[in-house]
Amino acid sequence: MLAYGSNADPHKLTMKEGFLGGDSGFALRVAVFGWAAVWCDARRGDDTVVVTLARAPGQVEVHPVLALTADQLRRMNRWEGDPDCYRLTTHHDPLQWESGRWATEHVEVYLGTAEKRPTREVDGHPLLCADVGYAEIDGMVER
Repeated sequence: MLAYGSNADPHKLTMKEGFLGGDSGFALRVAVFGWAAVWCDARRGDDTVVVTLARAPGQVEVHPVLALTADQLRRMNRWEGDPDCYRLTTHHDPLQWESGRWATEHVEVYLGTAEKRPTREVDGHPLLCADVGYAEIDGMVER
């Protein structure tokens, strides 16, 4: 599972609904080409602004890939609101593992839906998390 935003936070994953369920967690870092973590024009139930991935030509970001058990994937599907808020899909674009090897396998990723997790745009371009901090986006997204 390609993780970004709060799903890349190990503390969240260990605390959230017993996510690890006593199992060990395993993650590798991967460079993602042509995509970036971007702010959504939406908030979750706890009133925080949410994030999705969006196409971003020329952009390269490093994100973790989580190895999940079937039970962990079921739990994550539930809290991500698949398929209404985020939709689980296969990422087909180039990925390069931390070792330098190019990924030959595809990984799954949750992408925000246009209905409930629309991308926040400025001048027709997604607002990258790398460019705008949380304090700024918090003031931009309607409560």
